[in-house]
Amino acid sequence: MALTIKERIQAKNNGLTEVCVISRIRRGWNRQTALTAPKRTKQPRSEWCEIAIKNGISERLFNQRIDALGFTQEEAATTPKGGRRNSLKKWIELAEQNGISKPTFDKRMYALDWDKEKAATEPLHTERRKNK
Repeated sequence: MALTIKERIQAKNNGLTEVCVISRIRRGWNRQTALTAPKRTKQPRSEWCEIAIKNGISERLFNQRIDALGFTQEEAATTPKGGRRNSLKKWIELAEQNGISKPTFDKRMYALDWDKEKAATEPLHTERRKNK
């Protein structure tokens, strides 16, 4: 999936790299939003990081929760270890009732950035393409 010259220029004017835009599109963003939405800026984490450490959450886990799992700084600092996983139990159970495995549910949530309801209820695409 390549960007047109016009799209490359638009991305560059918006402070985005081609890799960033393509990554957004692959994760399900519509093309125009992928080209125009500003990059997320990282907020200073020192205050929340200190709270996390007081709550028994290491700095490494705090940063992983924000960068890889999409937690807010407050969630990353205050959610007990395993806390979010436990809060997802009902959604995982719903996904399994709908024939969606836990790994598929996790991929939809974290890699594809789907919300919990969509990840647990969107039917699987099981049709295979036929060779012509």
